[in-house]
Amino acid sequence: MKQSFFRYCEKTKQLSRVMLWALTALLPLLISCAALRLQPAVGTSPVIRVGIVPRADEICFQPDNTMRILTRDADKTYRSKSKEEWRVRVQPGSVAPPPVNLLLGTYATKAEAKKMALPFEQEKISVRIVESDNQLNLGGRSIAGKTQFLLYIADQFPSLENAERYRQANPLLQNARPVSSTREVAGTLLLISPQGEELAIKDMVRLAGPRFTIKNVQVGEGFHWSRQETRSYRGELEFRVTSDGKVTAINVMPLEEYLMGVVPGEMAPSFPL
Repeated sequence: MKQSFFRYCEKTKQLSRVMLWALTALLPLLISCAALRLQPAVGTSPVIRVGIVPRADEICFQPDNTMRILTRDADKTYRSKSKEEWRVRVQPGSVAPPPVNLLLGTYATKAEAKKMALPFEQEKISVRIVESDNQLNLGGRSIAGKTQFLLYIADQFPSLENAERYRQANPLLQNARPVSSTREVAGTLLLISPQGEELAIKDMVRLAGPRFTIKNVQVGEGFHWSRQETRSYRGELEFRVTSDGKVTAINVMPLEEYLMGVVPGEMAPSFPL
């Protein structure tokens, strides 16, 4: 009986060692699976817009690979493989104050915007749907940002007073809101290729490519070390017309990419954490 008891204990010890070994081998896998289950779903990154050149007569830039030229008109998209220097400037005499629009609503889908447009169209009020451009595209698809569809009255007005008079004259437009953007100025941009060919684009243009280099970027303005540099930027490059007839450059990118660039510049590798 005593020997039987000791044999039982010895087998129990062996079984315990086997179970301990198996648990040790499986522990990394279990931790990995737990981490995967607990990891939250990756959401869409916010898009940020960073001013690079506030206002200039002309901006020179150079893509490092094939770039797509995007305009407000979705049917007018261009592509270039040239990696040489391009220029952009405002066409003289083309700048005009931005028009005033009557906004009827903002919707998540185009189908929803079309549905909400039906009552106005039945009353012979022309409307238009504008897709917002607050998104970042890569490889022909959106990788960050959120698309919205804005429903406007088709007519545009030279002033807030004109828009308000039009709104008050129609009972169906009592909830419409006059909007006048201070950021957007009507004008024509001239995009000049390395071969000297000019492409005229209304109001704004956005360039999509792996990386862009811009010359004569002012850094440290107001400080004793202020200077001009040649800098490279990820994301998309946007050019707009300013109210005084200059051109401004904006870098459009996901928030994570912005932090990847700005944090190393603000914090030395030796900084204690």
